[in-house]
Amino acid sequence: MQNYNEIFFIKFLFRLLTAFFILIVTCAITFNINDAVPFTVGEIIAENPQIDYKAPFEGIPYKVFVEEGKAVKAGDTLIILINEQLRKDYESSKSTLPSLKKIDTTIAELIKSAHQKIDNLKRERQLNSQVFASQKMKSLDELKSAIQKNELSADKLFLVAQSRLKIDSSLFVQNVISKLD
Repeated sequence: MQNYNEIFFIKFLFRLLTAFFILIVTCAITFNINDAVPFTVGEIIAENPQIDYKAPFEGIPYKVFVEEGKAVKAGDTLIILINEQLRKDYESSKSTLPSLKKIDTTIAELIKSAHQKIDNLKRERQLNSQVFASQKMKSLDELKSAIQKNELSADKLFLVAQSRLKIDSSLFVQNVISKLD
């Protein structure tokens, strides 16, 4: 009989645990569990204290997207602020944008023109180098030609001087001319 009581107790305990488990699951599904608890008197201190964010500029609230106590995630837009100074700065920047673009294109054209001038100067330098080299070769050829003409003239003068010396020597030997002539 004792065996029967133990089995009965185990079955009863198992049924009781099963019923308790079903009750908990049913309650978890049907009841809306919320972390917020209403209090009439007292103070609630959160584990993570409230964080106050301050805008980096002054502004007038235009639109609020959240309500007090509503959960927010990182990246959610909370509020839209209107700042007249920022709007004026934006409009001013917007109006100066075309002139800045025009200045940018002008600068780009000036840079392009400067690069073209540099390329032209490089080509001019190369052409001047070629002209200088050809003039140098021409001058060297003229110099060689002048040296050859000079040597040829010197040879002719030497031959003329030798022939004159022979003639004068023979005339001197014949006493036709004197040493002073």
